[in-house]
Amino acid sequence: QSPIAIEIYDSNGKLLDANPACLELFGVQKVEEIRGFDLFADPNILVEDKARLENGEQVFFESTFDFELVKQLNLYPTSRSGICFIDCLITPLKKAGEALTGYLVHVRDVTERRQFAQALERSEKRFRSLIEHSTDAITLIDGRGRVIYESPITQHLTGYAAEERLGRSGFELIYPEDLTA
Repeated sequence: QSPIAIEIYDSNGKLLDANPACLELFGVQKVEEIRGFDLFADPNILVEDKARLENGEQVFFESTFDFELVKQLNLYPTSRSGICFIDCLITPLKKAGEALTGYLVHVRDVTERRQFAQALERSEKRFRSLIEHSTDAITLIDGRGRVIYESPITQHLTGYAAEERLGRSGFELIYPEDLTA
């Protein structure tokens, strides 16, 4: 009943079972539709990661998962379309001192997190552009009172380069003559 998609493969990389979260994530109705899927035929896994798996090493990666490619390559029937972003942990299974017995795969849909991060990055770029092109002198100070950013106009008006002021007390920079008295 894990909310994380889980797949279990045999030692040859053939799918044995998958939980309901996995079926939902990949748009599959029944596990029988994907049983026998070849882990090593998955186009989302890099060649070097496949080699690491065959050597018994654990592999973690983030990937863009393309459902149109799944349909084009006829890998398995899926009701999903478009793309999603996933992170995937593949752990080779083996008993101490014995040969590889299979693979355990954990897959999480991180599309929402990725989209949020991209939106945050776009917002930061817009904010930075707004500040850098402002005709107002702008200084950002952290919770400890230290300068963390100054706009180009602030640098022009004060005559100080950013490197001279970053990390210093904002009050020290406003009234420098008070500190020398």
